[in-house]
Amino acid sequence: IIAAYPVLSVAWAVLQGTSPALADWVATAAIIGGVVIVSRFGGEDGEAESRRSHGNAAQAIAAALYSAAGFAVAFAAGQAATADQHEVAVTAISRVFAILSVLPFFLMQSRSAMLPVGVGRYMPLVLLVATLDVLALLLIVTAGSGPSPEMAAVVASAFGVVTIVLARIFLHEPIRPVQWLGIAMVFSSVMLLSARY
Repeated sequence: IIAAYPVLSVAWAVLQGTSPALADWVATAAIIGGVVIVSRFGGEDGEAESRRSHGNAAQAIAAALYSAAGFAVAFAAGQAATADQHEVAVTAISRVFAILSVLPFFLMQSRSAMLPVGVGRYMPLVLLVATLDVLALLLIVTAGSGPSPEMAAVVASAFGVVTIVLARIFLHEPIRPVQWLGIAMVFSSVMLLSARY
């Protein structure tokens, strides 16, 4: 559901007067379809299935829809802001507001949750994640000054598939044959969009 945010990004571009070519629509649908296939047919162990059965599906769906809308709005707003500001400034300002919006939730936690035992051990990984996150956002915002910036959001939705491929390579997670079909759909569509733009 979260990876479906390109539908909103492309719909917004259409409302703004963009007319994506048929190949763009097909590639967008194939990327989203491939992401759905990969996530839908992922194997689960008994423990994960048990946890999922006790969760509230309606809450999970609502959170996923909110997340998809948030990604679409954030990307569209960031790209629109590049018309008047430099991409680095837009990204830096957005990160400041991101920290301010998360800070109240952080401060509501207990002191032990704020600084858990062994925090120094995984801090380099946290810094790596933060750096990659900012770089990814900067690249999507930078696409706002290029042709068809909504396609950057479409390609970015493949992050879930990339994660699964990396899990296969480094963690030896199993990938079912039907998931390989979804992965092929995503990467071939990304290559098609890359060749067009």
